[in-house]
Amino acid sequence: MHQFKNFLNKKINIEKLKDADKLNTFGVAVRYLPEFIEEFDEIEFGAELKNGQIIAFPITIEKFAISRMLFGKPKDENPEILLPLTEKEFQEFLEEKEKDIMDFFYYLTN
Repeated sequence: MHQFKNFLNKKINIEKLKDADKLNTFGVAVRYLPEFIEEFDEIEFGAELKNGQIIAFPITIEKFAISRMLFGKPKDENPEILLPLTEKEFQEFLEEKEKDIMDFFYYLTN
């Protein structure tokens, strides 16, 4: 997770969040985006692995900068609930998606 810490406290470009076609180039989809993003808010993204598993990663925005992020898998019965990833699951996620997710965060913060 240390590779993503570089994005903490970085301002995001709100307009870039709304470009679904561009986000799709990173293999990322918006799972939750408020209609109006406030100074303190939460946005949730997701990426699908080759095995079909969805990995969700909500980010918390404070003063329009990333203040917190986490990675989890949506619970089958209630996709709004995120379950923690095992170490193995997180490693598999990184092996498959690390470059795309890093590029996605660079895109949002530049």
